This record gives sequence, structure tokens and C-alpha cells, in this order.
Amino acid sequence: MRVLSLFFLLVLVFVEIGGSRPAEAAPVPIFPIPVHLKASESLYDTGAVQIELLENGVLQLSEIDFSKGEDFKNVKKTMIPTIAAWRTFIRECDEIGLWRWKESYVELGVLDGLEWSVEVAFEDEKGEMVRSVKSRGVNQFPFGRSTSEERSEEYKAFWEAVKKLMDVPGWDIETMLFD
Repeated sequence: MRVLSLFFLLVLVFVEIGGSRPAEAAPVPIFPIPVHLKASESLYDTGAVQIELLENGVLQLSEIDFSKGEDFKNVKKTMIPTIAAWRTFIRECDEIGLWRWKESYVELGVLDGLEWSVEVAFEDEKGEMVRSVKSRGVNQFPFGRSTSEERSEEYKAFWEAVKKLMDVPGWDIETMLFD
């Protein structure tokens, strides 16, 4: 019995000091739920899709139909994602380089078209900001793509991550329409 207890103690110490992975692979410790999340995409004079983190970890996905007035909001889904879903979302945001997106991607001289914004912020257990981004664009996207018909792969991957986080299978990310 004593040998078995000593074995488990050694395994626990080995894992706690990082023996199970190289030090450089250690992730930045963050709470899996962001302190702020708001993203939208709107097409001039048509409508918008918006996701917003509300109080108590509630995430809301809405459609806004401009033909019914800018205040008309059709809530498509409201939910509280699981911790595992948030961790997947964070990993996918890391993979697409979300935290390196510039503040603004704007096609100068254009008054209509596709407008978007992404705001995400995570704090660590001490309340210090560890990952955040505030980015927006008009007919321009991260990593060099332009025009509303040519959304960048990273931009589309962000919305795919949102779709997965919200578990909305009938949502077409290419057109931003719902079934």
C-alpha cells in the first residue's frame, strides 16, 4: 500500500512540475469564458448578423432586418456554451491568428458594402488582460483579401468557430443566412 501511495505521489509531482510537456508548449492560463465578445457582419441596406456575450455567460445570436427598421432584431439562438466549447473556440481563434488582426480594414472611398466588427477579450485569474482583439472592416478583411465576395479564410474561420460555439447547423457562413 505504501509503495502504491508513493508511486501516485511521484506521478502527481511529475505532472505538477511540467514533466508531461515541454515548458514552451504551456498555454497562457486564461478563464475559458471571455469577459467581452461582440461580433457582427452587415450588408449595406439589407441586414446584419450579430453575436453578443450577455450577462452570466449567455451568448446571443441575432439577425437584424434593416427593411423592418434598424431596431428590428430576430434572436436566432440564446445559450450558455460549455467550458469545452469555449476552449475549442479559443484554440480556433489562436489558430487563425485572431489576436494579431489589425484594428481597421477599410476600403477607402466606399460608402456601402459589407461592414463587420469583432471584439473579443479574455482575462486571466488575476483579472489581467491576456488576449484581446478589437477589429473592424468595410469591404476589407484580415490577411489581404478585399471585397465582400472575397472574405479571407481567417475571417470565415472566425465565423465557423462562432457557428460551432453556438451549435447552429443550419447557418450558412458564406451567405450569413439561416435555414
